[in-house]
Amino acid sequence: MSTSGMIDVLPLSPLQEGLFFQHLYHRDGPDVYVTQLVLDLSGDLDRALLRRSWDAVLTRHPHLGAAFVYEGLDRPVQILSRGVVTPWRETDLTGTGEDLDAAMTQELDADRTRRFVAAEPPLIRLLLARTGPARHRLAITSHHILMDGWSVPILVRELLTLYAAGGDPAALPPPVPYRAYLAWLAGRDTEAAATAWRAALSGVDEPTLVAAAGTPPATPRQTGTLLGAEHTEALARLARSLGVTLSDVVQSAWGVVLGALTGRDDVVFGVVTAGRPAEIAGIDELPGLFINTVPVRVRLSPQTMLSEVPARLRGQRLDLEPHEFLSLAEIQAAAGVGELFDTVVVFENYPSGELGADAGGLRLTGVHGTDATHYPLMLAVVPGDRLRLRLDHAPGQPAGDVLAALVSVLRTMTVEPDRRLGTVDPFGGQGRRLLEERNDTAHPVPQTGLTGYLEQALRRFGADVAVICGDQRLTYAELDRRSEALAGELARRGAGPERAVGLHVSRSAALVVALLAIVRSGAAYLPLDPQYPAERLRYMIDQARPVLVLTDGEPPDGAPVLHLADVAVAGRAPAPADDPASIASIIFTSGSTGAPKGVAGTRAGLLNRLAWFAELQPFTGNEALLAKSSISFIDGTVEILQTLVHGGRVVMADAATAVDMTALADLVARHEVRVLTAVPSLLLALLDEASAGPPGRLSSLRLVLSSGEPMPVELPARLAVESPDARLVNFCGCTEVSSESLFAFCDVYDRSIGTPLWNNRAYVLDAALRPVPEGVAGDLYYGGVGVGRGYMRRPGATAERFVADPFGPPGARMFRTGDRVAYRQDGKLVHLGRSDAQVKVRGVRIEPSEVEAALTRHPAVAAAAVAVRRPPGGDPLLVGYVTPATGAVPDPADLRRYVATLLPPALVPSVLAVLDRLPRTPNGKVDRRALPEPAPGTTVVSAPAGPREQVLCELFAEVLGLPAVGPADDFFGLGGHSLLATRLIARIRSALGIEVTLRSLFETPTPAGLAARLGEAGGDPLDVLLPLRSVSGRPPLFCFHPAGGFSWCYTGLLRQLPADQPVFGLQARGLTDPARVADSADEMVAEYVDRIRGMGEPGPYSLLGWSLGGQLAHAAAARLQAEGDKPGLLVMLDSYPPETLPETPPLDRPEVLRLVLREYFGMEPPVGVPLDAAAVTALLRTAGVADLSEAHVEAVARILPAASAAARTYRPPVFDGDLLFFRATGGWSGPPPDPRAWQPYVTGEIEIHELDTTHGRMTRPAELAQISAVLRPRLPGTA
Repeated sequence: MSTSGMIDVLPLSPLQEGLFFQHLYHRDGPDVYVTQLVLDLSGDLDRALLRRSWDAVLTRHPHLGAAFVYEGLDRPVQILSRGVVTPWRETDLTGTGEDLDAAMTQELDADRTRRFVAAEPPLIRLLLARTGPARHRLAITSHHILMDGWSVPILVRELLTLYAAGGDPAALPPPVPYRAYLAWLAGRDTEAAATAWRAALSGVDEPTLVAAAGTPPATPRQTGTLLGAEHTEALARLARSLGVTLSDVVQSAWGVVLGALTGRDDVVFGVVTAGRPAEIAGIDELPGLFINTVPVRVRLSPQTMLSEVPARLRGQRLDLEPHEFLSLAEIQAAAGVGELFDTVVVFENYPSGELGADAGGLRLTGVHGTDATHYPLMLAVVPGDRLRLRLDHAPGQPAGDVLAALVSVLRTMTVEPDRRLGTVDPFGGQGRRLLEERNDTAHPVPQTGLTGYLEQALRRFGADVAVICGDQRLTYAELDRRSEALAGELARRGAGPERAVGLHVSRSAALVVALLAIVRSGAAYLPLDPQYPAERLRYMIDQARPVLVLTDGEPPDGAPVLHLADVAVAGRAPAPADDPASIASIIFTSGSTGAPKGVAGTRAGLLNRLAWFAELQPFTGNEALLAKSSISFIDGTVEILQTLVHGGRVVMADAATAVDMTALADLVARHEVRVLTAVPSLLLALLDEASAGPPGRLSSLRLVLSSGEPMPVELPARLAVESPDARLVNFCGCTEVSSESLFAFCDVYDRSIGTPLWNNRAYVLDAALRPVPEGVAGDLYYGGVGVGRGYMRRPGATAERFVADPFGPPGARMFRTGDRVAYRQDGKLVHLGRSDAQVKVRGVRIEPSEVEAALTRHPAVAAAAVAVRRPPGGDPLLVGYVTPATGAVPDPADLRRYVATLLPPALVPSVLAVLDRLPRTPNGKVDRRALPEPAPGTTVVSAPAGPREQVLCELFAEVLGLPAVGPADDFFGLGGHSLLATRLIARIRSALGIEVTLRSLFETPTPAGLAARLGEAGGDPLDVLLPLRSVSGRPPLFCFHPAGGFSWCYTGLLRQLPADQPVFGLQARGLTDPARVADSADEMVAEYVDRIRGMGEPGPYSLLGWSLGGQLAHAAAARLQAEGDKPGLLVMLDSYPPETLPETPPLDRPEVLRLVLREYFGMEPPVGVPLDAAAVTALLRTAGVADLSEAHVEAVARILPAASAAARTYRPPVFDGDLLFFRATGGWSGPPPDPRAWQPYVTGEIEIHELDTTHGRMTRPAELAQISAVLRPRLPGTA
């Protein structure tokens, strides 16, 4: 903006800063803070006089014509100028007839939806519409940053007064300058205010939100109601009797409604304050923005009486009134919560306007307006003989229900002021009706009991194959015989109802035999994963106290052992009592107290889950189900048993196959698997593998069951491509309720968590255990047959989570999950998050406190915190943060190894970071949201030793979501895990076109190690013809070296181009034969063309080059063409004809070597160290570049100046074809060269694409990504 006519520069008020932020943040969407005031005028109107009168108003109050700027400043300012002209538009709508209202609405909407530019004043415009004889409407559209609602009648009064006075400014007294208010603000004690707000909001750790996080603002809609005069008077009497204001009463009622709406007993919402200090005389007559939005906190103890809430609010208000000037951003910073609320209450108790007043023959007959807010719910309260309530709400908010609930609470306050909050139901029983309707799940189950149900299946399908694991196969008859014999042996050794048997068996057919035997003996199975640390296994055995442990390997300590090899394969088992209430399993989950908890699941819950599965997937014959989950999780047991009871084949993946996506996809194809269970992240990895390999490997799938993580948006669509006949089911449940309690069929439009299974119930309750209505967030509780007995020997934890079920039969219990959910209109539940610190990573439930307890056991650690972080484009990682004990220096790698001896692999943090201190909230708790993003595992990233190593470093970084990875960095030490490993293997196969196994990554998990392992198939990285990706399928792309002689710089293309695109680099001959450095471009081109032809490819040839490489590519294209070969794609990256290049003095040897280090290996040469070939070789080896000897360095030092000299003396031939050119626009000391200088040497079109980068950065990953986006569709062979 121009600074001419500037009269003042002012800071912004607190609310102005907030509105300015919203304006900038949402610059691509609608500006919801554009307000509109419409005045209905009757009488003869002098349009010119009205406009002059408005100009006089703006002259009186120059802050209404302010520009708002921030660029280059520490804080934004508003600039006041003289002579600001308000945009004024006139229109005549009298010819629209009956469509006049529609035409007016269209004009107003167009004016209101047009955004203002903050730096281009004024942020206000006027529209004058003639609507009839002597009738007009004046629309004043402005940004809320200029003025508040109190200003409206002031503005109207001044405008009419000036109009009546013929536009004479003397008709009004001089106004108070806006600067006076800002000066008053500057004198406030912000420290004292912050302290007061911090105390008032102590204990508030998270916001009170009614909309989903990240919901963009939308133009608000309005829903309103008018209370009766009698009800209004009753509220006024209540306020007087309590010694509070009507505002206190309404805010209290809003707090009660908000509690019911969010399911919380401690809520915060915003209240708009007038903000006009009494100390400034005349401020009540000044238009401008003075209001502020401050938080109000309402605690809703069930025992509190309704009448007590307003008095508490009044006390809070009086305490904080002196501090209401503080901006909301500063208040939220003091509270330590980024966002406190998303609902606001405003009392529109403004001074009366001039309705009906006469101004020089002009009368104001009506005032209309639209307010502005980015909040999804704003309650506006307009006092009067009849209290008016209006909700400005975002589309999709249940405004009608909320308004009705508010009126209901206000009525209850007047009729029963002493009623306890716990008995107030703002939504009138909607929640209870919903609970009963959505939980009608009663269904009969087999009366045989769990054992009888399994035995019936074993005998019904006797000759069919029951289990396949590698080369092992068992029929149902064999499984029946062997499991019965083992059950008999277990019974003889004390196994039976209410007793546990440990299951310490590797993934094999024997595992299924052992599992069935334990169930048939009547005992509870206790999974003891052989991969778990010995200390954890000892703890589990100590807690569960099994009568014995079944094993096929080295047994754990702490209980008698029975080796499977010592058991006869035939024998009879006694028929135990099959009490549905007895324990079927004891499965340990992560514990919030720092130790795992053993969940006792019942036989009734397991039987119900197995029987229900027949309705979901009726088996037709001996269909296969893939079992890949560990039985340490309830899903692992269920996927085996649900197959057997319905006559299917259990295709069991061994431990190695279960984490190798290639092997898993092959297993599905080989056995034509119909049913698969996996967490979403593993499914995505499996789909990645399927799409990269032979087609159709997952086409046999008919049902895919997924749980444990939020359903990714892309999963249903991607599954439909690879498995077109498969249905996708989203499960939700937990070990405490016998696996799943909720299910939903998913597609691209529906990713809900669904409805309850047979005989299960799902309750959505508020803090007082009252059912909440549709669309309202609440806590998820599970009831019904699936609810387990509790936690083994943990009565306190059991009592906390397994609570009495007030909606079930007498004695029933329900399980409090800690999940926050809400009902949709279609009856399905949607997941909204957690109410505690529990997290899930790759489907495994993790209590951070258990991991933190393990970390703090290390003597070098003083304190620890754990959080889940998702790197860009990556999977969630469990990250541990530690602070060192006095005098200690914790080593992250050592810490991971230590924790791995205490916790299962899934609970070991992928990344560990050492901090000086843990961030804390003002209340002293660890602020998990303020924990920093984990840094890459290495502080210094050394240079790769060759092109293959460079590609691997880039692929490691891509998959791990890190900015860079060095050759020596450990994949698993940087946060890699089995799913990411499979993704990396797929990317390596795609990028390099070579076969690599998961085992090779586990054995050599660094780019350098893996490159060395793969090097046998890779050839010499210094060869003239360097195969960057030697696959077949398309005509190859040949990339010509720049002056330094290497083609390694093009490895970044491999990540961007199709996996079947072969890519070869052409390198200087002197790299492999230092004595034969080419002296001319013609000599180089002749050899490179021979190498290209030597491959036997018929063309068309795609040739690409950067810098000197572009000249060489052009010359090679012309030579190939002249010798009869088919022309192809010619691509140059910032390469120019020799006559356009500036003259530069030749470099001496040290300068050449310094350039080599900097440009080709990204190393900054040490200052003051003389450089020769030996010194450079030593530096390169220190950085890990072992492929270059001193002779090679000497060769490079000769190649670079020789190639540069050749480029200047080269005379380009003419190429008969087009040129695709990528131009760097930055970094030139003068005007950049023009690519059209190639026109004399190219007969076709020159297509130019500009990149905002420098010449030296043209082959960096970001630039190559832009180049590849243009290049991909142009390559020969692209459909």
